[in-house]
Amino acid sequence: MNAGGHQETLEREIESLSEILSQAFETLRQGHAPVLGDLGLRVERLCRDVSESAPNVRESLRPLLAGLIQRLDELALDIQTFQSGLKEAKAP
Repeated sequence: MNAGGHQETLEREIESLSEILSQAFETLRQGHAPVLGDLGLRVERLCRDVSESAPNVRESLRPLLAGLIQRLDELALDIQTFQSGLKEAKAP
């Protein structure tokens, strides 16, 4: 696959993961735990694919990846907050 096609494939995967995160945030807002399925495996594969990419591809993806990482961090915190709320609700 040429560099341009590879970059487009990676960009589409980042967009797909971002959509999963948006759905997870919405599920949390509705008071439910999100089902993340294979999110971890997909993020791991994306990281590996990006690290194996040409330097110019990695550099051009940097802003998208930074945004994805920020959203992943925010989701992790929101899930922790959600879980804490469940524990408090169950406490006598």
